[in-house]
Amino acid sequence: MKFRKTVWPNGNLKITADNEARAWIKEQLKECSVINLWPVFVEEFIGFYYPWLRLASDDDLCDMGALTSSPVLIETANNGGPSSNPRVWWFPNYQIENEFETLKNSGRLVMTLAEE
Repeated sequence: MKFRKTVWPNGNLKITADNEARAWIKEQLKECSVINLWPVFVEEFIGFYYPWLRLASDDDLCDMGALTSSPVLIETANNGGPSSNPRVWWFPNYQIENEFETLKNSGRLVMTLAEE
């Protein structure tokens, strides 16, 4: 089972899933919500990116300067610690599209680079 991440030249993050990974997502979506799937997905498959999610506190939202329920991925250093100039990605269609359904159905998910 493989998930791959690629940063495109425009800065967007593409996550791809092979057929076995897509089947895993299908099973996971039967057992848990998208909100609960993100931490597992990121920790086990995405590596040094960590989620800043819909579960963030109001203080986190204010610190980030973002008011959204979108899943957000923040780049960290290879050792899992903070990066000096991290990139941040989000999923703009979160209100009308389930990001894991998209990844399951198409085998790919594109997260948009958040720009200042």
